Amino acid sequence: MKSNYVEVNDLKLHYIEKGEGCPLILLHGGITIAEENWENQIDFFSESFRVIATDSRGHGKTNNPSGEFSYKLMADDIAALVRELKLEKPLIIGWSDGGQIVLEIGIRYPELAKALVAGGVLSEITDYYTNTMKFWGIEGPGQVNFERLREVIPQFTEKLPEIHTAGHGEDYWKKTSSRHLKNVV
Repeated sequence: MKSNYVEVNDLKLHYIEKGEGCPLILLHGGITIAEENWENQIDFFSESFRVIATDSRGHGKTNNPSGEFSYKLMADDIAALVRELKLEKPLIIGWSDGGQIVLEIGIRYPELAKALVAGGVLSEITDYYTNTMKFWGIEGPGQVNFERLREVIPQFTEKLPEIHTAGHGEDYWKKTSSRHLKNVV
């Protein structure tokens, strides 16, 4: 697996790559990273595809100088990645927030991909979703109770400081999580 960077949309976008063949772009869920989200699928898919798994803006090793988050911006980042790497009609799969980005790509860049797959996306915000978020400690847009989050999903939150340091310090993951959840949830 190769770790690479490409400069697009004023970002230094990090991606990992493995395999050969038709390009397959994997987009991770919110506040995680490509390698963590797709660790069990990259090897499998790389047997048949050129897998390119990106860290979204402000996640993992991808910077975010503007501090802005939106599905529209992240779709623009992926479209720029496709152009920069000269990928012809890649397959694009996204999970959760990655799925939301896939939907945005389908709307804004309908000719970009051969196929789009979106999993774990929302068509509307329901009471069930809101209550689940609150149970996890996400109390509202940009309002995260990190103590509660640690209680509910300790294995996940233990990894967040390590995967989101990107040279920004130990608490960067908290800023990223709050900013991200304020702007895209």
